[in-house]
Amino acid sequence: SIRRQRQMCIRDRTCSPKKLKEEFPNVETVMYNANASDSTQQSQVDTALTRGADAIVLVSVDSTSAARMVQVAAQSNVPVVSYDHPIMNTADLSLFVGVDGIAQGEATGEWVAENAPEGARVLFLNGSPTDDNAVDFNEGYHSVLDPLIESGKLEMVGEDWVPGWDPQTAQSTFEQLLTKAGGDVDVVVVPWDDGAGVVSTVLRNEKLSDVLVTGGDANLAGLQRVLLGEQSMTVIRDDQTQSVVSAQAIAGLLKDGKVPSDLITGSADYGAGDVPTHLLTPKVYTIDNINELVDSGWVTKDDLCNGIPAGTGPC
Repeated sequence: SIRRQRQMCIRDRTCSPKKLKEEFPNVETVMYNANASDSTQQSQVDTALTRGADAIVLVSVDSTSAARMVQVAAQSNVPVVSYDHPIMNTADLSLFVGVDGIAQGEATGEWVAENAPEGARVLFLNGSPTDDNAVDFNEGYHSVLDPLIESGKLEMVGEDWVPGWDPQTAQSTFEQLLTKAGGDVDVVVVPWDDGAGVVSTVLRNEKLSDVLVTGGDANLAGLQRVLLGEQSMTVIRDDQTQSVVSAQAIAGLLKDGKVPSDLITGSADYGAGDVPTHLLTPKVYTIDNINELVDSGWVTKDDLCNGIPAGTGPC
């Protein structure tokens, strides 16, 4: 018989307890939300270990300081799967499951390169500087767009970061960037949909139209903005697959003490040696292919089309 196991998923509700229950009918899943607080997350990890967690799925708030949480878990022989956000400076992770952040940034940059007019003035509103995903996104889109900026085909007119991905900070930061650019901007590169929502609101208030605004995550509000023309695109990986992979990894760790080899697609060094990885390939969605997300069950047509004029995209 298999003893009662516990798995903890921090901050992200998409981790898949259903899949775990298929492997272990008596599994108990405990979920914590740190509300973007690094100190709260540290306390939650400590609490989970004290209460006897056998494995942890960790969506880190801070990619660097989360290494201590992994170290503490390792000292208790509790495996950790890093979910969605890479954790820096530790080799004690059993697996990182997430997007290839540089590839996602490259996809954004390639879309901008293909769709921005020559001479376009570009602003960059980056995510949180302490989140390695945001750093990778930034590296990815700059690797594509910097050569165009250097050649004069595009003009960079501002860039800044948004600590904690905070919406209020995003608004004030973007307003300052826009002011410094004299209100003259053609493209705003934003790697997440909530940030794109802030940007689109500011642009609308300033009566600035025909500005290309990127995004990421394909959340419902972002997809609806794409349909309404307030956001140009979004880019995602399939986090339904990501959720299942993380659950299968935890199931393997609980059963055999190791991640099943067929789940490991490669490895990466995040500052302290190679960590096994399962990286998902990102894809760009615009009004032209957003119907694919309805067909796949990512979003229902009823939810997507609520308040959207008939005949718009798949609506």
